[in-house]
Amino acid sequence: SLRAEIPEVRIDGDHLRAPGRFESDVFGGRITLSGLQVERIFSRLPRIGMDVSARGLSLEQATRALDLGRMSGTLEGSIRGLVIERGQPQAFLADFSVVDRKGVPKWVSADFVEDVATLFGSGNAVSTTLNRGVNRFFQRYRYDAFGFTCRLKNDVFYPRGKIRRDGAEYLMWGRWNYVRIVIRDPGRGIP
Repeated sequence: SLRAEIPEVRIDGDHLRAPGRFESDVFGGRITLSGLQVERIFSRLPRIGMDVSARGLSLEQATRALDLGRMSGTLEGSIRGLVIERGQPQAFLADFSVVDRKGVPKWVSADFVEDVATLFGSGNAVSTTLNRGVNRFFQRYRYDAFGFTCRLKNDVFYPRGKIRRDGAEYLMWGRWNYVRIVIRDPGRGIP
């Protein structure tokens, strides 16, 4: 379902502002869009800005629908300062984590880990432990923590892991070395 709470819409020249919010219940949780702004509203190429927050999203439902391998857990976070122009994101600051939720297991498929490793650094910036030792014989792994921040600015993507262990940044951490995704060069931008 989609709900909107928009106390007013302001149009000033070719700039639209809707300071309310739009909410939708998806993947067992809620996504909220707020602070909607549209520049050049009468142009073929408007520039759209907003903030997005996500609460209680089921990663199992989301990964099944989006065909990203499989992962379970409950995702929460936000995207601040999202700017979309010509149908492409131009800027944002994202912060997401899996939160503990009673009765919700945390497991991930090898396919998901490989897809995330590709997304966050096409192999050079991210390292996984799935292709080493006995891990290469399993398709599903338990994990303890998953979290990241990332920034897009001037066509450069800056991923950071939120889990800090042994002087490294990880996107995903699993006990006993079952599954770990490490950012090899934190702070380095990916064009």
